[in-house]
Amino acid sequence: MLLLKLMKRVALILPEPARTNMRDSVEVGWEIAHLARPGPIALRLALCPRRRILTYPDVPSRYQALYKLCAVNGYRIVKDPEKPHDLAFHFQYQLQPCELPLSKPTVNRGCGDVSKRRVAEVFEEIFGYKLAISPTLFEGLMVEKPNGNHTFDGRVLQGPIKPDDIMPDRVYERHIDTADNEEAVDLRTVIYGQEIPIVYEKRRPKSGGLKDNTFAKIRDPEEVFSSTERSALLAFSEKLQLDYGELDVLRDVNDNRIYVVDVNNTPAGPPKQMSDADIAEALKILSPSFERLLERVEER
Repeated sequence: MLLLKLMKRVALILPEPARTNMRDSVEVGWEIAHLARPGPIALRLALCPRRRILTYPDVPSRYQALYKLCAVNGYRIVKDPEKPHDLAFHFQYQLQPCELPLSKPTVNRGCGDVSKRRVAEVFEEIFGYKLAISPTLFEGLMVEKPNGNHTFDGRVLQGPIKPDDIMPDRVYERHIDTADNEEAVDLRTVIYGQEIPIVYEKRRPKSGGLKDNTFAKIRDPEEVFSSTERSALLAFSEKLQLDYGELDVLRDVNDNRIYVVDVNNTPAGPPKQMSDADIAEALKILSPSFERLLERVEER
């Protein structure tokens, strides 16, 4: 912490842009202090970052995996596309196509549409069975949820429903029963290029909301999914042109099939329900795959 305080004082006498770089690096150090040694991280980011990564048009917050991965690996995040950078991330919370020039090596360049409808279409194409249903014909439990990204207000309905009850901005999918001892289980699956470096098993009360997770732990992808399932998940991600992101995968206890119900190309994490030690371990596991992803994008 003394090094961070010293760097903050040094920043006061530096000219721009060195002053801003130093201040930003100190801020990253403070934010990552519970996971890694903040002084060396801040100093490396300020003086000799291993890479400069543009995130555009949005910037990851301290809650997001990209922020943490860049910090612990010595990558400086650049916010302005006019400033020097080595590669870019199409990082946008809204469902919009990438606006960066084709000349720039860009992660997730083609992954603008991760709407629920698009996810369900690609899922059926790759896996060969359906997630989406016709709400006026389907008999049984169904899920109604917004089509857009970063939404958590889905609800479970009993089908079929009346045509007048259909909402055009919502999608309707079969309800996936993942219950294990009255807990719903989400297999949050990390995708970096053509690798699945880690899976987070997340649990919440069966009666709770989508954000009410009470437990999370690291799982080995090979223990969670068969080789056929892992291949299908990677083929699914490739079809969506998802270089970097996370999939919400549910395994139905009735038919033992897996279903990809959501895709996030600006993921938060690692899960806050884990201890700091486990989050640091997750970042350690993720970093080699993240590095290989960046190398592949730079070679495009």
